Amino acid sequence: ESDCERGNHHGQIDGLHGAREVVVGGIMRQVSELEQRHLAYVYAHRDRLQKRLKENLEEEVGFMADSKAIKEQLQQMMDTN
Repeated sequence: ESDCERGNHHGQIDGLHGAREVVVGGIMRQVSELEQRHLAYVYAHRDRLQKRLKENLEEEVGFMADSKAIKEQLQQMMDTN
């Protein structure tokens, strides 16, 4: 006589519980992989943005120094006339 014939459904319930754990475990792994991929992208993108910001700030400093030097030359030319 099987569990079902005796009215004992524990075997089926245990089987369903085990199957649910397998499905939930698979979904948890998928979410973890999704998080890892997304964070890898976000961190790499952040690094690119920070590099571009550094380049931008360096360009600004260089430009302003060059601009100041030209203004000073022009001012010297005006003062000598």
